Amino acid sequence: MPIDDNALKAHVESLNAWHLELAITASALKNLSLASEVDNLGEPLADLVYILQQKLDALVDSCPFPSDLPTPEIPLDLSVA
Repeated sequence: MPIDDNALKAHVESLNAWHLELAITASALKNLSLASEVDNLGEPLADLVYILQQKLDALVDSCPFPSDLPTPEIPLDLSVA
């Protein structure tokens, strides 16, 4: 079954937007974790870490991989040259 170019383009754009949001959230969580190691910022920081972890979990669960797109066949050449 051929893949519709418009559907593929929409999927790629959706995946790119999702990936950007994932990267921003992961970076914020990493920076916040590093800051908490240097300074004891207390409970507000713990609340923010919890919110970012929930956002990260939601992003992972919402990854836009549609089930109607065929899985591309990727040839694996495991021979040693």
